[in-house]
Amino acid sequence: MRRRRVGLMGSLDQVGLPTLLTMLEMERRSGVVEVRNVRGHSARLTVREGRVLRATTRERTLLFGREAVCALLAWSEGRFTLTLGHVDERDMIGCSTSQLLLEAARRTDELAA
Repeated sequence: MRRRRVGLMGSLDQVGLPTLLTMLEMERRSGVVEVRNVRGHSARLTVREGRVLRATTRERTLLFGREAVCALLAWSEGRFTLTLGHVDERDMIGCSTSQLLLEAARRTDELAA
């Protein structure tokens, strides 16, 4: 990512990640979302024109891609920072942000059943 400027900072209990990702998709924004939860775990999402390209989370283990996004969307407490800017990364997710959110919701429902 070249130019960096913080676009938004907030608390996950005020603005959930599904809402933030939906907003980025609708606005076709590019940048990096960094998240730290109350247990000190961290995550990073790279977004280009509203599409999540890459994701990593560090909890007990390091997760990548869709697995990382699904784990991250379960976080309800913590802080996030969105840094806007151009992103030059390859798409490691392979679907739209809306599809990714639906997949995460489906997985959550299956685990609860």
